[in-house]
Amino acid sequence: MKQPMLNMMAKERYDNLYTPLEAMKILIKHLPKDIRIWECTDYGDSHITKELIKNGYEVISSDIIYNFDFLKDTQNYKDFDMIITNPPYSLKDKFLED
Repeated sequence: MKQPMLNMMAKERYDNLYTPLEAMKILIKHLPKDIRIWECTDYGDSHITKELIKNGYEVISSDIIYNFDFLKDTQNYKDFDMIITNPPYSLKDKFLED
């Protein structure tokens, strides 16, 4: 089990570190109800999006594979109340700056 993780981390960029389901269950307990959430690095199939929808939240998903780059493109910030995302690990600092 350790070796595949070590192999992945040995690569120059290891961006796909997925949000654990248990982390989402804890986070959801602290979210206000009746808000719209933007998951800006998901094409609609992440633990984040699935758990939010399962718990009754409205979620907007976008991803670079569908031609929306969070770091370059402009979003109307009136379309949502909160961003919850797990950005590519190698770009985490740039996401925090924006």
